[in-house]
Amino acid sequence: MISLSKILSILVVVLAVAAISVVAYTQLIAIKNSYNAKIDVSFTKSPVAYDYSCGSNDYQIYFVIDNTGSKSVVGLSVSITNPDCDGGVPSLPQILNASSTISFDAQTTTENGTLIISGNNTFVQIKF
Repeated sequence: MISLSKILSILVVVLAVAAISVVAYTQLIAIKNSYNAKIDVSFTKSPVAYDYSCGSNDYQIYFVIDNTGSKSVVGLSVSITNPDCDGGVPSLPQILNASSTISFDAQTTTENGTLIISGNNTFVQIKF
């Protein structure tokens, strides 16, 4: 006859395996639906200029964002560290369709920084 402690031990092992399987499966689904591998970003820096309206240096970067995947990115949000006082990133569409490109100029008050692109299942950081 099997004792109560053996039954409980087997039950705990079975529940642990089930919990690990559920976590692994949800991570696999999140990776499968991720767009990060399908977002390509290139940029070109312009020479520094002085912005008299802000009273600081203005570093301008031209960004090109390509969605090379087969799915659209909805809820697209783009932000930059140390933005210029007059709006570092222009107003952009909220959707980046599949196989499409967005290009824009961003202004920042420091030479180096980070551009953050986010949306559904998308989070990309670009150090420039």
